[in-house]
Amino acid sequence: MNLEPPSRRPTTRRVLRYIAAGLTALIILLAIKFIALVAFDHLGRKSMDENKFEQAKTYFSLNLIANFFDPWQPHFNTGVAQFKLHDFQAAEKQFRLALDQAPDDKVCMVSLNLAVTLETRGDGLKAMGDLQGAQQLYGEASMIATKTECRSNSGSSNSSSSDSKSNSEPNQKDIKERIEKKKQEVAQDTQDMSDQPMEDTPQTEDKKLQDLKDTNSDAEQAKQSHQDKNGASGPGKQEQEPQW
Repeated sequence: MNLEPPSRRPTTRRVLRYIAAGLTALIILLAIKFIALVAFDHLGRKSMDENKFEQAKTYFSLNLIANFFDPWQPHFNTGVAQFKLHDFQAAEKQFRLALDQAPDDKVCMVSLNLAVTLETRGDGLKAMGDLQGAQQLYGEASMIATKTECRSNSGSSNSSSSDSKSNSEPNQKDIKERIEKKKQEVAQDTQDMSDQPMEDTPQTEDKKLQDLKDTNSDAEQAKQSHQDKNGASGPGKQEQEPQW
């Protein structure tokens, strides 16, 4: 007589227990993640209010990891902090990432912040004498500011959400006009330079050295003026200020 071992297949009740335990663990992990997101966001905003931008960037960056709830927001907030730190290339990258994931009612704000960042990078290149690079950045900034569809600032809006300090969108009209003016100025400067007659005689080494010193001095003064204009002087006091 052959005796077969009893079946070891789990019962339906045991399977349900495993499923319930897994779901419970998942819910707990999601709750912990949500609490951490809220805490880091709060600490980041508090640091921004205190002009501790490096600290704010650190807190906002922590929310970039596995953010399933509001993935565009930490990219945007990190970009604002990097703008304040004058790390404009890094800010541009974060605003582009935010724009790819932003909900419809936030596309305007993110796009205009990206345009202002490109504009500011253009200002830096212009100050260093790179008119071609500045014109390229102004052109892209102008295109973004023009194509972005924004609600009218004068119209009624229910956009008083927790991720914005203002109930209105950034002023699209002012941004477009300012960038377009700069683009035209650079184009005129480039044209003026091309119209200048070429020297018939080669420059002496002393003249080349003096010209280089003059150029570096002018660029340094322009750069310092640009930084003073765009320094952390408080909301509303700068010509170019990110909205958030």
